[in-house]
Amino acid sequence: MQKYSKYKVLHRISYIVFFSYLLILAILKFNFGQYNDYAAYFIIVPFLIYCAIAISITILARKSRSKKYITG
Repeated sequence: MQKYSKYKVLHRISYIVFFSYLLILAILKFNFGQYNDYAAYFIIVPFLIYCAIAISITILARKSRSKKYITG
């Protein structure tokens, strides 16, 4: 798995950033003011971005793994 360390690093960075963002939202008492209706999007949109990053990293790792097996 050492060959895929760049993918693991990208995944770890996105994981740390997402959960740090959630922690900041939870600890600090943000006042969304007139945008209280959109407060859920401040959690949903970063989660979807994190999921997209995780899925794309998995796909890239599998493609590079299969490419190395094909080329030898």
